[in-house]
Amino acid sequence: MKLPDTSLNGMFHRYQRETIKNNQVVLGLELVDVELSDLEKFDKLVRDLSEYGVGIAENELAPKRESLKEKAAETTLVKLEQATGWVIIEGSFRISESGEFYRCTYKHPLSDYVLALNKTVTISVSLPKSSIETHVAGHYAQSVGKVIPLRVYGEVWQPISREFDTWDFQITPLAVY
Repeated sequence: MKLPDTSLNGMFHRYQRETIKNNQVVLGLELVDVELSDLEKFDKLVRDLSEYGVGIAENELAPKRESLKEKAAETTLVKLEQATGWVIIEGSFRISESGEFYRCTYKHPLSDYVLALNKTVTISVSLPKSSIETHVAGHYAQSVGKVIPLRVYGEVWQPISREFDTWDFQITPLAVY
């Protein structure tokens, strides 16, 4: 009995599907997994007070809101610090050139929640220009400086680390599509 020929692409997709089914891949690290219930309770309380004619100046409310957002973002920060193994990331990546590599950088939405830290949380991938398939090489060359939607399947190279002031989550890619 002859087994059907499977393309390299087909084999990769089968491998990827099986690793996802067997929970060997972390999904959703690019999402903000923040629990904003405290902030919602706070805003409801402010609205309730204003119904009774008790007003609080916005300049007094803003710092508390920021504090609650930072507290809520802590769970996502911990996930990004503890991530290891295989991941799939989907997002809009800015393409830049760095010598023989294209660097694809995604600004994590978490950056909007950690404003007090004055840091930008990013997810990045370096792609050797020589490893990009011919039929898409031109797209990368024309996309330098632009933001392109990509999916990255790869292994965590470097998670973020508040201790070492590392805010770029780096992935060694197996596939980018």
